[in-house]
Parts: sequence; structure tokens; C-alpha cells
Amino acid sequence: MLIGSRSRILVNQLCELIGEHGQVSESVDAELARIEITGVLPASALLARIGVTVLDESPSLTIAANLPALSEVASKLKRLAVPEYRTAEAWDTNSASWHATNSIHLAGAYRLKNFDALYVIRSADDIEMGTVAIGNAQLVKHIANLWANDPLAGYHSRSGSVVVPLGADLPGLYGRALSLCSGRAPREIVEHRMLHYPSVPRDVANTVFTQLLQ
Repeated sequence: MLIGSRSRILVNQLCELIGEHGQVSESVDAELARIEITGVLPASALLARIGVTVLDESPSLTIAANLPALSEVASKLKRLAVPEYRTAEAWDTNSASWHATNSIHLAGAYRLKNFDALYVIRSADDIEMGTVAIGNAQLVKHIANLWANDPLAGYHSRSGSVVVPLGADLPGLYGRALSLCSGRAPREIVEHRMLHYPSVPRDVANTVFTQLLQ
């Protein structure tokens, strides 16, 4: 949601509370309203009066600590018989890219094309049963790399950020936990074909990585 009347009212209320002890700014990031406070934060009781709750614990770490193991997510994906398709591409876990294939009889991630693209994974059990598991583009890539013991996400210590290949955003709440650290959407580094989640504390990154590796 773009900045609208509700956020502007909140900004005005925060300015009144903070006075000369800080500064309030508003912006839009990934089409979401973002309000930043620098300086002295008003007392929690005063903030509560205008509908703002201050969390004592990191919401990022709370989400990260409650994430399921990626293998558990893979096991619970919807499965169906191998559908008809015109062309297929296999996810290459080494180069982090799609490559045309004539067969989907190996475990891994595939992009099946008919009229639309369908993203699937196939485990050894799927191959035996003649099934595929349905996911989205990001999820199947990370699951395939989990099976290959070659995770796509890494930590860049100098910038304090998590980096992944472009197009391999962390799926669902895995990515949400990292984005909440900065309150910003991940940024593309096109020249390096990378995506990075800025300002991620190492403990949050490690907690997310633990679930991505299980």
C-alpha cells in the first residue's frame, strides 16, 4: 500500500510525541509504506495510545526460529501424476540456472512448459510413484539445492547481508524473516546476478540457514 492518509496521520502523531528529541521520515519501499524514527523513542505507553506496539524481541528472529525445515516443506507439497508438457528444463544446482532437458527421470527441480510454466520437484519417491510435487519458482530451486547439499543462500560478512542468485529469492517466510531485519525488500545487483537482503544480523541468518539445510 502506498503512503496514504493513515500513515500520514501516524507520522504527524509520532512527530508530536517525539518533538525535538528525534526525527520521523516516511517513504515507500516495494509499494509498502515505511516510517523511520531516529533519535529518542517515546515511551511504549505513549506509542500504544496511537496504535504502535514496540516489540522487545526481534520479530525477524522470532519468525526465523519458528520456520519449518525446508525438507518438511518439500514433503508436504501437493503431489500429482506427471502432467503433459511440451518442453522441460532442469534446474542446474551448480550454475543456478535452467537448462533444457529431454527427461525428468532424475531427482531435482523442473520447469515444465505447456501453455504456462509449471514448477515442480521430483524426489526418488516421486520418480518411483510417477508423481511430481508442485511449488513456485523460488521454492523448487532451494529444495533442489538442499538435496544437492549446495545451498543457494550465503552470508556476506562485510555488508552484513544475505545473498542469493538473482531469481532465487528465499521463499515465503524464509525471506520475510530476512526482510524484516531492515524493513526493506531485497535489492537486485544485476551486474553480479545477485539479490541481497541488507542489514541481517548473523544470528538471524544462521537460524534461517539452519532450516534451509534440513
